[in-house]
Amino acid sequence: MAPHEKAVGEETGLRLSDGRTLSYAEYGEPSGAPVLFFHGFPGSHKEAALWHDSAVRHSVRLIAPDRPGIGFSSYQPERHFLDWPADISAFTSQLGLVGRDCRILAVAGGSPYALACLHEQSTTSKHDLPRFQGTAIVSGIYPLSLGSTGINLSTRITLCIVGYLWFLLIPLLDWLMGKPARTDPELFKTRLLKEAEGRPFVDRKCLADNKEFADGFIESARHSFAQDSRGAAYEAGLMGRAWGFDLQSIVGKNLTMWQGGFDNACPVPLARRAQDKLTGSALKVFEYEGHLTIWARRQDVIWEALLDSDVR
Repeated sequence: MAPHEKAVGEETGLRLSDGRTLSYAEYGEPSGAPVLFFHGFPGSHKEAALWHDSAVRHSVRLIAPDRPGIGFSSYQPERHFLDWPADISAFTSQLGLVGRDCRILAVAGGSPYALACLHEQSTTSKHDLPRFQGTAIVSGIYPLSLGSTGINLSTRITLCIVGYLWFLLIPLLDWLMGKPARTDPELFKTRLLKEAEGRPFVDRKCLADNKEFADGFIESARHSFAQDSRGAAYEAGLMGRAWGFDLQSIVGKNLTMWQGGFDNACPVPLARRAQDKLTGSALKVFEYEGHLTIWARRQDVIWEALLDSDVR
């Protein structure tokens, strides 16, 4: 390896103009087509490691930033989804991607951030961004204003409560997950897998049978608490209240939404209502997949559609 080259998954920080740092890592093929990876919740850039092998197969350079307060990215008080395009503008500028063709792969809780970037691209842009030639949203969450039918009860209650009272979640979340994540990885694993008992059978089976996937999923979630629990708590609050932009303002260019029929965290009915508002989007449903199995087992078809703008 040449001295200037980074190892796969090596965490690096880029300094922004306001003094904050965005931590990130790269996976896949370094000389491949650039794709920005927006991780889920709770998650971090380490989630992209689960896509590394398929990214190599499809010649993708997978670039995964941590959002503010996640991993070692600086916490950003009072941020909103629409602040993310400014960070992506500064981030991609330093990577030499502004004005170049690029794509977005967003998983679960990363979907609002992908849509915020597409909103920026669809309206009078305030920031210089890459040319987003395609977006894949996998197991995406959408505004609760569209309805909560199909979302499991614990998720609904959590999002409703923390929408505006997210700060009350910080000590509880840090006690349950944050401190174990930083000091007792085995306890963190036990608690995360306990939470997963509310997921569909196919997801529980995936975590039980696929050790590599389970380990990567757990490590991604654990790293989201690397500093403290403020970033994760604030993220939960953002998802539980108004997003600050209208889905109808977005014109999707090769925007494909991928959902599992058994997903009870980000259910198909909610995705269908979102798709009705997203001009030019397509919804692909794998009837027998869950929230996790769709991105554990369907990566190749997702890459093929994302990289080929004619595949809808």
